Amino acid sequence: MKDLIFPLRALGINQIASTFLLLGILLASCDRIGSYSKSPSAPPTPTLGPPATSEDCPGIVLRSGMVIGNMATWFIENNTDEHATLREIRNMVWPSASSPLLQIRKDDKVIWGDGVQQGAVISWGNSIDGAIAPHETTEFEFRFTYEASQIGYAFELVLEPECILVGKR
Repeated sequence: MKDLIFPLRALGINQIASTFLLLGILLASCDRIGSYSKSPSAPPTPTLGPPATSEDCPGIVLRSGMVIGNMATWFIENNTDEHATLREIRNMVWPSASSPLLQIRKDDKVIWGDGVQQGAVISWGNSIDGAIAPHETTEFEFRFTYEASQIGYAFELVLEPECILVGKR
């Protein structure tokens, strides 16, 4: 302890105070680097795009949702009294800056996770739960390797009963 105090005595009281003040400022600054707010922030409110509809499936609507980080979302609204079932996605196009497409998710469950090429046709048959209950909305999401672009997407959703909705953003 004497070894620590002796050099401080040689500096003088003003220099010691200045040293501790500078040290305190540095420590306070370091504490703020990489800090985060502990108070929860409200999740972003989705801004739904214009509806995509088809005469083949009245009451079923596809809307573009949010783009956050590496995710681009859409919502499928089933405004009918019958179940609808997602069976296929085809003619997929997305901005090359976001590539590659890693996953396709429905209601936060991976329904395709093997990567996807532009223009691909993905069919599930009965291997996934593609059901969309009557009067329910289902979230449909693309997850990319890189940050998702706000525009430049197109695809066709094939649902049962026979219905094709064209998604664009």
